[in-house]
Amino acid sequence: MAGATGIGLVLTSGGTPVADVYNIGGPSMSRNAIDNTTFDNIDGFRSYFTGLRDGGTLTFDIIFTKAGYTAILADFNDDDPVAYVLAMPASPDVPATLFVLDDGVGFSLTSKIAGTPGNAYSLEIVEGAVSAGAETVVVVGGKITVTIEADTSTIAQVVAALGAETDVTDIVTVTPVGLQTGAMWALADTHLAVAAIISFDGLVTDMPLTIPLDDKITVSITIKVVGAVNIAP
Repeated sequence: MAGATGIGLVLTSGGTPVADVYNIGGPSMSRNAIDNTTFDNIDGFRSYFTGLRDGGTLTFDIIFTKAGYTAILADFNDDDPVAYVLAMPASPDVPATLFVLDDGVGFSLTSKIAGTPGNAYSLEIVEGAVSAGAETVVVVGGKITVTIEADTSTIAQVVAALGAETDVTDIVTVTPVGLQTGAMWALADTHLAVAAIISFDGLVTDMPLTIPLDDKITVSITIKVVGAVNIAP
């Protein structure tokens, strides 16, 4: 049975990839078991029924950068739960799939630019007055918007448009953001494959900074999961 390593995993916060992550733990889900043992339990074993579930916590460590620390600090200062997504890298035998909503959907995209290490972008695919094969690409800062012909444009055409209009040379992962309920595109490019999308809402509760004398400066973040943990596809 094929296994998988963590290389290629992408963690996003509110649709934006979290940079310089090197360790993740959780989510550590649990559920309460309520003892309802009575004198009728003549088999000698306690009996239980289920109580409330708890999404637990997710912890992760990042190498300190001003940009990364500022982004996590914004989550910490947000009083409302933030949407987090863990995109697990696919092993070679996992079919690659990409979910597309009819009215457009946001994605986080990690890519290699001109042979450099991964660069993070916000990628949005929207429908518009274009023909399949003539998809348009607009880049504003770190956001790439691709306009497609509804139900006609293929993922190969989208990738071709990205290659023609940007300096994206090799797409590594594309991660759906939020719940995906629309049509599914089958991908031929396994670089786009993800084995699983784990999503949940959470609150940053702790973010201690560690500053050693002769090693990298790190931040350890703890997120309290609020509500259910979902997995797709």
